Amino acid sequence: MTWLTYASGRVDWLALRVRAASLQRFLDRGMYVDDLYARVLVAPAKAGSAFLASVVDARVVDGLVNGFGVVVQWLAGAGRQVQTGLVRNYALGFLLGALVLLAYVGVRG
Repeated sequence: MTWLTYASGRVDWLALRVRAASLQRFLDRGMYVDDLYARVLVAPAKAGSAFLASVVDARVVDGLVNGFGVVVQWLAGAGRQVQTGLVRNYALGFLLGALVLLAYVGVRG
């Protein structure tokens, strides 16, 4: 069979090459597996990533980070009000804390 195909000279290789040009192109392109992969998997993954980056990251993640920043600023402002530098204010806070603790122990018994 191999002799008939290759050595006998009965096969017109130029005609076969012309007739099989589309098959050769199909095989040269790797049966278009890369193109299918790019369209079916890569393109949707890129679109999903762009959505996540623009919507989820920009709104959710940045919103949480900015929200924590606002909370910390508010707590810092409240702490600034408490820390006056006056010893009598600190003594009053200590006394009130001790009274609350005594009341808790007394009720809890």
